[in-house]
Amino acid sequence: MEDFSNDFRENIRFLILINHSSILLGNKLEKFIINEIDNCSDRAKIYFKKFLERDESLNNIDKFEIQLKEIDNFPIYTKK
Repeated sequence: MEDFSNDFRENIRFLILINHSSILLGNKLEKFIINEIDNCSDRAKIYFKKFLERDESLNNIDKFEIQLKEIDNFPIYTKK
């Protein structure tokens, strides 16, 4: 897995979008992270563990004022 950028907040946004999408598809990002964490760099492991330890209410797209819209039958994440 690729490493994280220096600003963890940027990575959180991406992880929240991936997490939301995985839930819609009936999967859990947490399960994938746990299964693959040994393939990550030491730095990425730290950030993934921090993400998994966050309160689930903080990992909601609403917290980042993001919404999922359907445009021309295609799902797109946009700012509210």
